[in-house]
Amino acid sequence: MNEPNNYCYITYQVSTDNGKSWHKAILNKGIKPLSKAECWKRYINKLKNFPTQATKDGKWESKNIKNKILANPAMKFSDKPFEQISKEKKPKNTKDTDKPTTTK
Repeated sequence: MNEPNNYCYITYQVSTDNGKSWHKAILNKGIKPLSKAECWKRYINKLKNFPTQATKDGKWESKNIKNKILANPAMKFSDKPFEQISKEKKPKNTKDTDKPTTTK
């Protein structure tokens, strides 16, 4: 049997106040290697607990029995841990171009 060699980062948005505010929930942080099949299993198991529907504006969302809304599920795959990827990203050049300029 092959060793797991993939990393998956699984997130979704949750609202407990009927969509007025949202927070990101992380189902899998993508730090430990898993097989792609295991990643998909975790993703699908989470989603099947929420009956789905489309909102008036066409966005996918779902409510569970505790009246929490689940929206925007996402899963990303990588061949290295997501923690390592975020450390490797270079900081962006942060020039403050939105400040008004003054002339003398």
